[in-house]
Amino acid sequence: MVTVLLNIVFTLAFLILAAIESMKAQRREPNSDIPLSVITLIPVFLLMGALMLAAARGRLDWMPGGRPASFLAAIGISVGFWFSATLSMDRSASISRFLFTIVSFLILGGVTWAVNGYASPLPATVGRYTGKILLAAAATGPLIIVLGAFWGLVVGGQEERRVVKEMQLADERYQFEHLDADAPFEYVLPYFNSEVPTVRQQARDRIAHWPDLEGKIAGSLGGYNSAYVADYIANVYEAPPVTLSDKYARCLEDLLADWKESVEGHLRGAWQTDLENYFRAAQRLQNAGGNLRHQLVSWQEFLARDPRFAKQSKQVRLILEGTH
Repeated sequence: MVTVLLNIVFTLAFLILAAIESMKAQRREPNSDIPLSVITLIPVFLLMGALMLAAARGRLDWMPGGRPASFLAAIGISVGFWFSATLSMDRSASISRFLFTIVSFLILGGVTWAVNGYASPLPATVGRYTGKILLAAAATGPLIIVLGAFWGLVVGGQEERRVVKEMQLADERYQFEHLDADAPFEYVLPYFNSEVPTVRQQARDRIAHWPDLEGKIAGSLGGYNSAYVADYIANVYEAPPVTLSDKYARCLEDLLADWKESVEGHLRGAWQTDLENYFRAAQRLQNAGGNLRHQLVSWQEFLARDPRFAKQSKQVRLILEGTH
């Protein structure tokens, strides 16, 4: 009697799933306000109820772990069935939709075979092992497909990012090559750290031979190019002159006031690298004979109050101690 009841439930679940697949193939919704994705829950609950009944009557005790494991398996199989049936709702004629549809029917077939394989007329051993194989394939099917889809997204995303990056670099090369020979200093400066090697080298050569370079750098401190200037002083400028110290001290003071006014507003982009460049530039000017100790002490006190700035606080402290 139990076997008959289970088979009726499995048949109903199969017919409902087949009807859903038919409606999907014809690209139409049922004559109601209930979407197909919700109707899919009907065979899911039928399957779960049937599996729970089968587990309670010992029909799945042949599973490793006995009856407790069979109840967990009933839940897991039902979730896997819901997962594959839901993902097969994609209306595009894609391979993944087809595979998830096959997996859904495979789970129903595997469960039906496993339950019927416990008793006559099917041989118990054949039924159990066949059920194990079908259920194992059905359980791993969605996972394999999802992992494959995820891998495709990762690889596809990497390829898309590579193409976008190449386009950005090509545009950067084009923009630099079409700069006028007398382009202003602030237009050329950002290219000194370009990711395009030829652009980077040409920009650095051009800046290094700029008339009144010191004056141009001093004039750019405190403006929208301040981060570029700090980066240039910190990492490229061969011998930053001590005469820049006074202007750089005011730049550090203004920057600190700006940070104190809105800390969260600065925590975006490459703020860590920017701050570290500001402090490294200050260190180079200190080594050249400048005196930026007062500004650095103020920065260190500010940074030490927030654990998010532990690295930068240590950097400034080491500079002040003369060990960085």
